Amino acid sequence: MSGETKTITLFHLDDSSIARKIFKSYFYGNYTKVIDASDIESSLKIISDSPDIHCFIIDLNIGEKTSFDLIRKINAIPKYYMAPIILRTAGLTTQIEYESMKCGVNQCVPKMLPPKELKKIIAAQINKPEIKIINRDYFEVYCATWEKNGEFFQYCPEMNMLFSDSTEKGVKQKVKEAIEKHLKSGEQILGNIHVTHDIHQIKVD
Repeated sequence: MSGETKTITLFHLDDSSIARKIFKSYFYGNYTKVIDASDIESSLKIISDSPDIHCFIIDLNIGEKTSFDLIRKINAIPKYYMAPIILRTAGLTTQIEYESMKCGVNQCVPKMLPPKELKKIIAAQINKPEIKIINRDYFEVYCATWEKNGEFFQYCPEMNMLFSDSTEKGVKQKVKEAIEKHLKSGEQILGNIHVTHDIHQIKVD
């Protein structure tokens, strides 16, 4: 007995009835189901009522709004966190690609892209390897340490900062507080430099 073929469900958002009709006529088939929406307001309800969606194809401009906020909300739904999102736009620019990347779009495509090419992109996105996200319990920062004339020093190359205190415990506390401040503020800490001696472990909440 041959294995059961999986049905792929696509969600398509476009405020043009003609665009939705063309999309559905090309992509709807024996093993592909198309769910579509014409506005942002109804999209979330349609998405939440659907048992499963394998790929989202979303137009950037819906009426007077952009769909970036909707995309963020889709990414916040646990079961769709790994589902690919393809953004279609008539005027693809570097700025649009940048904003799309920030809100979780997997790929931007021109709206006039031939359906045959869009089909290849959708298939590639659906079949891409799943990337597992590993959450570390601790964040490690390596520091060089030394003592001079009764003063204790630690230099952290990841943050490019030098700390000093009259006690060894005091300088360690200063480093710990600086790391926590960087993590909470979202500032980047380069994690590729490993310099001798002291290791600070910061609990990640």
